[in-house]
Amino acid sequence: IGLYLFHIWFLKKSGESSLSREQSILLEQVRKDMHIRRDIPVRISSHAEGPMILGLFCPVLILPQMELSQQQLVFIFRHELAHYKRRDLWIKWVFLLAQSVHWFNPLVHILAKKANLDLENACDDTVLKGKDRLYRKAYGTGLLDVLTNQTHAVPLSTHFIGRKEEMIGRFRNMINTAPKKKGYGFLCC
Repeated sequence: IGLYLFHIWFLKKSGESSLSREQSILLEQVRKDMHIRRDIPVRISSHAEGPMILGLFCPVLILPQMELSQQQLVFIFRHELAHYKRRDLWIKWVFLLAQSVHWFNPLVHILAKKANLDLENACDDTVLKGKDRLYRKAYGTGLLDVLTNQTHAVPLSTHFIGRKEEMIGRFRNMINTAPKKKGYGFLCC
């Protein structure tokens, strides 16, 4: 928790809150499309390796200091705001609490890791819902461009990074247009 709070403080302090006019309009448009009323501040930080949302009560969208095209920004805004709308940071805190209480149980750690990957896949699905193959390809390419600059993830944040096998699975999930299973049977078990 201390590491998380330090990261929030550090990225907020080191970040600039200067989006260009076009970027601000783009963010506002994405927020309206996703029916998000809350104004989420954006910080651009040279210390952030990739886009992420930090903060439970006062969420902040952190962007890396890198050249991003308008299309990449739309993808990033949609993905990160999907995390906000789905309240994924709260879910991550619940898993952190479970890991803290059951620190000795490797199954809880595996479950938390798989849940984190599922959260990322669910946000990808939200961004890609009803989109054609070309849009999915552009999204995957944009994700790959951002991933090339990341080496590690900030704890308790939303982030694009993952192991090689996890990222391959995410890309397969992006291409797959078949309806996803709900998993009710697994949940009952």
